[in-house]
Amino acid sequence: PLPQGILGEVSPNAQVMRERALGAEAVAEPAPISLNPNATRTALFRYGACALVFVLLASLVRTRRTVTWAVALLLAAGLFQVTYAAVERLSASGGMNVFWVAKTHYRHTFTGTFFDKNHFAGFLEMLLPLSVALLMTVRRSPQLHAGPSLRQRVIQALGSPEVQKRVVFAIPAALLAVGIAMSLSRSAAVCSIVALCSLAIIAVMGRRRRTSAMPAAVIIAAAGVVLLFAAGRVIGSFEGASSGRMFSVFSRLDRFRPAGKLIGDFPLTGVGLGNLASVFGHYQSPNLGEVPVRYVLNDWVHAACEMGLPG
Repeated sequence: PLPQGILGEVSPNAQVMRERALGAEAVAEPAPISLNPNATRTALFRYGACALVFVLLASLVRTRRTVTWAVALLLAAGLFQVTYAAVERLSASGGMNVFWVAKTHYRHTFTGTFFDKNHFAGFLEMLLPLSVALLMTVRRSPQLHAGPSLRQRVIQALGSPEVQKRVVFAIPAALLAVGIAMSLSRSAAVCSIVALCSLAIIAVMGRRRRTSAMPAAVIIAAAGVVLLFAAGRVIGSFEGASSGRMFSVFSRLDRFRPAGKLIGDFPLTGVGLGNLASVFGHYQSPNLGEVPVRYVLNDWVHAACEMGLPG
């Protein structure tokens, strides 16, 4: 808590909003910066738990064996998300549910066990470079002996352990790319392309042996994501036209405009971590309905609303 004089300097609108909600007589002295301290405590406990898990895993995953298991578990989690999203989309519900809970938005895209397609695609986007890097660790196959026929040379190549490893490692990368494409998340597609191209540059600059085929494979994979995403956008445009449930640029603007006003009122401190749902209702436009918005569809804007521009 801060004295009213200091609080009035760093966050003058916090005092005004408290007086409107509670009355000038009920406002305590001193008062916290957060407009809803309980929500801020809950958010801090949540982020603290995540940080604790990260530190614990970082201390445990140090050997080559534990790193291998960690990579395998992460890729298994990504493949589960893609598989679940595909099964749910092809089921009787048509992708309308996450387990037994009905989705409010993004009903015609892959979301896996997430309710937001961008969170689902963001999770896969972080795993895609990892799966491609795993593919790049497979050493080049020795020179195959020329057979009398193309069929025998193909059989000889498929019988090579290195080729078999590449096929096995390429499957997760391909499925993750399909999941990103079917999520119809533009930001995840762009980030995937940037990550894969960066991986290709690192491979070229840091190679110790001739692996020129690997950067090419990475770039081809990036192009595949673009093509899949383009195809998904065509499909999604027809679904969106028929259902009217796809978020558009205008729905984002309906959130960004009031978010800009909120940031203008609380530029230094924000409204407090975890407070957006409690405060945004005072700013949101009638186009968004009466239900308070819990997320403004952009992590940077969301963070600025809750923690101010410095945060």
